[in-house]
Amino acid sequence: MVKSSKVKTNFMTINFEKIKEYIVSGMLWFGLAWVMFALLFQVYFVILHVSGNEDEMQRITHELTVRIDGNYSNNPKNIFYNGK
Repeated sequence: MVKSSKVKTNFMTINFEKIKEYIVSGMLWFGLAWVMFALLFQVYFVILHVSGNEDEMQRITHELTVRIDGNYSNNPKNIFYNGK
């Protein structure tokens, strides 16, 4: 006898297989979007490099470093800033 993954409640029927399918599908779409963003970001940096806008590349790189790197934890823009 095959066990069903449906749970019947008073107001609705919950299908756990469908929920798992939505979660996996959402994770795959998020991964695809993340890869596309990374590729577009890389293409943007290649275009900046080819066009000679090295200053803009330096500004963006510095801004990201200040926000993410733990060495800048005394800067209010940093994600690790404690704000004592």
